[in-house]
Amino acid sequence: MKNKHDILVRISLIFLMIVLFAACRSTSTELGNQQPITVTLTPDAQTRTYRFNAHPTLPTTLSFEAENIHASFIAQVVNQQGELVATLDSDVLQVATLTIGAGDEVYTVLISASEPGVASEITILLNHAPNTPIKNAVSPNVAAASTMPVAMRAADSDCNLFVVYEGGVNLRRLPDLNTDIMAVLPPDSQHRAEARTQSSWYRITYDGLTGWVQGAAVTVQGVCSRLPVQTVALPQAQQQSVGVGGAVVAGVTAAYDVDVFYFGIDDSNGGIFQDAVSYPAGDSSDVVQLSVNNLRMNEQRTYALTLSCTGNGAEGMRWGIVNNPTLRCGESMPLPFTTTSNDLMISVLISGGADQQYADYTLEAVPTAPLDEPDLLMGVDKDGGGLFQDTISNPNGDTADSINVIMPNLTEDPRQRYRDMLFRLECEGTGAEFVRWGQIDTPNLTCGTTVILPFFQTANLQRLYVHLPQGSGQAYITYRLIAQPIAPIDQEVFLFSMDRDFGGQFNEVLSAPTGDRIDQIELVVSNLSPQAPNNYREMIITLICDGTSLELLRWGVPDQPTLGCNGTARIPFAAGMNRQMISVLLPENTPNAYINYTILARTEG
Repeated sequence: MKNKHDILVRISLIFLMIVLFAACRSTSTELGNQQPITVTLTPDAQTRTYRFNAHPTLPTTLSFEAENIHASFIAQVVNQQGELVATLDSDVLQVATLTIGAGDEVYTVLISASEPGVASEITILLNHAPNTPIKNAVSPNVAAASTMPVAMRAADSDCNLFVVYEGGVNLRRLPDLNTDIMAVLPPDSQHRAEARTQSSWYRITYDGLTGWVQGAAVTVQGVCSRLPVQTVALPQAQQQSVGVGGAVVAGVTAAYDVDVFYFGIDDSNGGIFQDAVSYPAGDSSDVVQLSVNNLRMNEQRTYALTLSCTGNGAEGMRWGIVNNPTLRCGESMPLPFTTTSNDLMISVLISGGADQQYADYTLEAVPTAPLDEPDLLMGVDKDGGGLFQDTISNPNGDTADSINVIMPNLTEDPRQRYRDMLFRLECEGTGAEFVRWGQIDTPNLTCGTTVILPFFQTANLQRLYVHLPQGSGQAYITYRLIAQPIAPIDQEVFLFSMDRDFGGQFNEVLSAPTGDRIDQIELVVSNLSPQAPNNYREMIITLICDGTSLELLRWGVPDQPTLGCNGTARIPFAAGMNRQMISVLLPENTPNAYINYTILARTEG
């Protein structure tokens, strides 16, 4: 019976899973090949769900085209095991694409507005056999979002092809690189497409000739998804490559690619972008959009951008700001970014003589600390302490800071002319293990450690040094130097001797969470005598406070320290019983306090 029960339970679970799966399918829209779907993401819209099947032999491209360049959306692709395989988070791109490898899996696309208050209209297009090469793939099956191509929408509804390469673009008889070249479209020319193939070749008419142009060889603008799809019989199946000026030879000519690459930079770690250029045959120039999208509000971050090159003709490479690429391989430039100015366009190009030139290049962005004054100033308050924050980096940027710490508000008052100050260094960023700090002559402490320095009214300056020693690895550190006044740990019990007629005064200091937070004080009336009237006194004890977090202090008899600052107690003293213990303390877990206190003793008269 038990086995029968188990079988029934399993059948019920399977049925439930089938129902749930069917329900999920019913809420999803099927994406068809070359059938664009337009989605309007309103501020209150729920996430939209779509499904598509990967092609068994061809790669599949998903394109997301926004109506407005400032549209903000998030698209996630999930496989049939429920695993996230790609995320497109776009708030600056008008066209974003990703490529899925050939296979038999079913994928789900989840798309939603990334800013609840912004409405966006997004067109989704599924296309097998994509024409745009997506570089730096994060896995064999999914193209990396960090190099998404950027495109601009045409002003009208036509599909227009723009020739931007110096050598022109071949017009072929059929949509195949192995067919005859009918003409060469001149550079800087524009042509209206009449039809297209599923593999993104475009049919145009030029100078009375009707032929085909490969989409990867031109800049495509306009509403090209509405063109009629034409099937053309080819002589034989051929492997496709880029159709500009003949076939591309790996390692000799660089393939023509997208107009603008997107290079996403991590705010703390920087990033790397790689590609290739060649001259005179092949792609001789690239434009790369650098963007830092995860800066905090009002944050400014500077990066050192360096271009390294390998290959024949690297000496002919130039790079830099668009329209002014004057830097050479191996040179660097500083790039400041803020939350309101977080992107920059960079050009990379190669030129030389008649011999073929080819170079692979790497753009590396490394966060750097801006160079600042040789001596920095940190002011600290005698009772409240202080905070100083700055950055250091290696190998580029500011590697060391010298900090003059001054306490300007010490006075001649005996209670206000001296302080012990505890300093702690907190570090955040990459390479924190390399940081060393301390007094100027011995900066050998590590992040997270503390040091105590004395300050006097006549000597209120100390010097600290924070640096990345020579030989440190790559690092970008934001550090915080925190100063906190502390009470020195002192003797277990103080003796406060009072006169029977004039009383007396006792001064001490407490601090928390570091330093001395509890004092035990023995009150003694030292000159009582056995004979009346000097054999008895009632002392009025008052505790007066000065500093921070005064409301937290408590004092009184050791078992019941319930009085606060400015509280008063009457304590009797007699000959033979002339001693009384009191406690002054800050409770455990006191967050931040530094208190000077004074015990005043007087008689009624």
